[in-house]
Amino acid sequence: MRTLTRSVGVILTCGVWFGCTSSTQNVTGPSTSKCQIGAAAEPARFGADGGDGTLSITTNRECSWSASSTDSWVQLGGQPSGQGNAKVTFRVATNADPSQRRGAIAIGEQQVPISQDAAPCAITVPSRDTVSSDGERRSLNVTANGTACSWTARSETEWLTIVQGSQGSGSGQVVYEAHPTKGPTRSGELTIAGQRVTVTQGAGCSLSIAPSSQTVSADGGSGAISLTTDAGCPW
Repeated sequence: MRTLTRSVGVILTCGVWFGCTSSTQNVTGPSTSKCQIGAAAEPARFGADGGDGTLSITTNRECSWSASSTDSWVQLGGQPSGQGNAKVTFRVATNADPSQRRGAIAIGEQQVPISQDAAPCAITVPSRDTVSSDGERRSLNVTANGTACSWTARSETEWLTIVQGSQGSGSGQVVYEAHPTKGPTRSGELTIAGQRVTVTQGAGCSLSIAPSSQTVSADGGSGAISLTTDAGCPW
């Protein structure tokens, strides 16, 4: 009886040992630590014009992954999902805003940052304007492609004065005043956002003659009429 009991004990011990070994070998699916995924973008920074880039993914060959863009201006090309090492192309759209922007490509729980430079500020103003000889206030529209675009306005001519909008950001208005004139047509300049604006003012010439009438004898003769006007005024 003692010998039989020991034999059964040995058999049971071996049975338990073989059972444990078998369960470890039959694990299906990679563990979390085994499927760590690395990703890098080249390049990761783009100019305002945008361009193409490549996302390099490194992981074990049995590990699957899926990539997606977090921003509409970053578009993935080709197959955005797969298994094992891979390269995914992507395209960054043109940035028309004069502000830097940041986005990312997501792979699982990690994000690969993508940045893009700001577009240069584009500011437009009228190249010329016309005012009456009596003098008046006029408004000029300043159009900018972003609120961060700053500008200044100044007069380059004595008879033109900036009344409102000597500086600003984004789109706005410049109000200037032209002094009256009694002389011939003249032109002056304003500088707005580094651009020259030519202002033309109509003639304000006044003419007078004296005398307004004359009497001449039947024998004829000579006479004189004086004309008075400002210098440069045609007549």
